[in-house]
Amino acid sequence: MIHRSMIYSIIPCLLFAGSTMAAQSPWEEQGARLPFKSAIIHYAVEGGDKGEETLYIRDRGMEQVHSRKTVGKSLFREVNTDKLVITTRDFVYEIDMTKKSGEKFINPTKLMIEEYGKLSATDKEIVRKNSMEMGTNMMGGLTNSGLMRVDKGAGEILGYKCDVVSGLGTKTWLMAGSGIMLKSEFSIIGATTTTATKVEANASVPSSVFEPPAGVTLTYNKQKDEQNRAMAKNMMDMLKDPQMAKNMQKGQEEAAKESGKSSGNKKSASGVTDPEIDDQQRREANEAVKKGVDTLKSIFGGK
Repeated sequence: MIHRSMIYSIIPCLLFAGSTMAAQSPWEEQGARLPFKSAIIHYAVEGGDKGEETLYIRDRGMEQVHSRKTVGKSLFREVNTDKLVITTRDFVYEIDMTKKSGEKFINPTKLMIEEYGKLSATDKEIVRKNSMEMGTNMMGGLTNSGLMRVDKGAGEILGYKCDVVSGLGTKTWLMAGSGIMLKSEFSIIGATTTTATKVEANASVPSSVFEPPAGVTLTYNKQKDEQNRAMAKNMMDMLKDPQMAKNMQKGQEEAAKESGKSSGNKKSASGVTDPEIDDQQRREANEAVKKGVDTLKSIFGGK
């Protein structure tokens, strides 16, 4: 299941990959950037979809529950959405509450941490350095190509300073330094705005929230486990290559040159390049973005 919130995770993955706390893996360190250990965040959804979202956070973001209940239209037909994504340190549960069914698989972040734990001390340092440089290079590639624009500390929602990210059909306000979305405007296919209305910082989150609801039929997705495990191993092999960052930067520079030759200079209201493309190309680009975000989430453990 690909949720719109996956797109919002691309920037925190890129901006905050890697750090200097050598005692933990890069994937475990993300929680140290949160301004709270736990929280309950309430959102209002307006526009093409109408309804509400709730985000439950504990263990400094390593465990989250995302609930979305909305009503929208598809081909002039009303569509009710009641989705639940439960992420614990061990498993991810993706549930359609309307159908009372869903699937369970191992948390990809757990697999990345396991692969990291198998490395020697020397290789761990290389991975830590490469993960940071990879994030920097990928972010630079996106901004230089005009696909995205990041304005750090340019917004404020409910008293929290926000980094404002524009591009790829979205505008997102992320809690500065943490990657927690507080507001989003999604306009790739239909316009929908999701805005945080209340943040209960350090709230007591019931353990029952992190358990699949009674009456839901879950299918264990072993194939997804195998795919994620293979991706984790391949990614770790890439990240422990001392030449990875250098090779990636070179590739980004070459891609930017080619992009400059073929793209126009039309700018959108957000200031990013908006090349002339038809609806079919836009849909194909949208799908490519989603697939890329899935990959980045597996690499950096975005939720």
